[in-house]
Parts: sequence; C-alpha cells; structure tokens
Amino acid sequence: MIKKFIILLMVMLVPMLSVSPAVQAARVVPISQPDIEVPCKMSHKKINKAIRRALADKGWAAINKGKGHIVGRIYVRRHMLAVDVTYDSELVKIRYKDSENLKYRKRDGVEYIHGRADGWIRTIVGLMNFHLSNAC
Repeated sequence: MIKKFIILLMVMLVPMLSVSPAVQAARVVPISQPDIEVPCKMSHKKINKAIRRALADKGWAAINKGKGHIVGRIYVRRHMLAVDVTYDSELVKIRYKDSENLKYRKRDGVEYIHGRADGWIRTIVGLMNFHLSNAC
C-alpha cells in the first residue's frame, strides 16, 4: 500500500518539477520598463524614426502623441499590449500603458504581466537600441 502511494506521489510530482518553457512563459513577471540612453547627439526626428522602425519591425503600431511621445500597440491573437514611449535628446523611456488578456496586475507597488508580453517589451528595447545606434 505504501509502495503504491509513493509511486503515485512520484507520478504526480515529477511532471510538476520539470515545467516546460511554454508553461513557464505563462507565469506573470514584473514588467520591464527600461530607460534607453540615446547613444549620440541626434535630432528628435531621427530618434522618432528609430523608435518607429523598432516598433514596426515586430508588427507594433506606432501612434505619435506629440513631440517626444509615441504610443506603441501590438495585437497578438486576442491579446493587446500598449506602451508609452517618451523621449528627449538623451533618453528613451518605455512604460506600460494598457493591456487586454495579459494577466496584468499590480501588487505592493509592482506591476506584473504575462511573461510573453514582457518578452515583447524586451524585444522592442533591443531593436530600439539597434536602430538608435545605427542612426548615429
């Protein structure tokens, strides 16, 4: 009887210990909201163009909201993520704006979101760094 219980316990616990990457990505994580240094002196127009290119590279819509402000928005199946991108001649800031079906929540002053959505943000950060560097 005890042997059957141990075998049953092992059958139930082992799969839980080896969680696949797909399941791990479904977890909520703190939202990446990085600041990106503009790598060289350039005009607002060049910075705007580099940001818009980075967003477009991954299918994000870029909506100009005024000088130094762009809203980036992406729809993936039934999910939506929007970020505020503000910039000046020295710094680009990316901040969470809104989402749908991405498990957003705020707890103890920390904002959390689905792990894949945070990956989308990190991807556009890398692309913004790339396009800003190429614009120098």
